[in-house]
Amino acid sequence: MVSVKISINDIGLNGVKDFSKYPSWSKKVARRMNVTNIRIFVFQARDIPAADDNGLTDCYIKVWNFEGKKLQTEVINETLNPIFY
Repeated sequence: MVSVKISINDIGLNGVKDFSKYPSWSKKVARRMNVTNIRIFVFQARDIPAADDNGLTDCYIKVWNFEGKKLQTEVINETLNPIFY
């Protein structure tokens, strides 16, 4: 079983969202007896919505593990098609 939650938010228009207010985001994923590690490789993204005044955005990806530890990619400045590798 793989559980994925993805959200794209234009901070310039909507501000920073507190996703813990939404039921689907505040509920923790149930732990299973046989937990298996999954390795994720982030290579690139395409056609990210513009968020800066110059029509581009500073892209990064955040993920959280089951223990709540936050991991984040490096920030790729001024692009709509970031390459993370």
